[in-house]
Amino acid sequence: MKKMKKMKKINALVLAGMLSMPIYAEKIPIETGIGVNYGGNIGANISKPINSEIELFAGAGIIGSKVGYTAGGRYYINDSIRLIANYGTNASVGEIDGTTVFEGLNFGVDHLSTSGWTVGLMYSDTSKAENRVEELEREGYIFTKQSSGKIKISLGYRW
Repeated sequence: MKKMKKMKKINALVLAGMLSMPIYAEKIPIETGIGVNYGGNIGANISKPINSEIELFAGAGIIGSKVGYTAGGRYYINDSIRLIANYGTNASVGEIDGTTVFEGLNFGVDHLSTSGWTVGLMYSDTSKAENRVEELEREGYIFTKQSSGKIKISLGYRW
């Protein structure tokens, strides 16, 4: 199981490396921000445009005391509205021996302003984290603060 998680992270890093190597002499968009689009609570991603409507991206971020990741794609409906689908770190559970992070699919839409600011609304599959919380509660642990839910906001800046 740990090998599979390690392979997922290695694959995400390889994808990030591939996206960072420009095939054409073009600017590679970089975004920094908070939310599941940035690999955790705070992070960054790089994009590789495939054509005028589609781009792939990969990123890394910090979630709790751990490193998270994300990899996915964006479809531009127009110059400012983007549909997003990605897989990556999207939830964490604080446990006695530290923070456990969980991965899942994320789908959403965001707005890219002409000044570079982005704001997005994402639906995250956090079922793995929710199952872990239920398991811990059955073992007698009490949680005072639950996950923020399946609907999450991402905020960032692109340049």
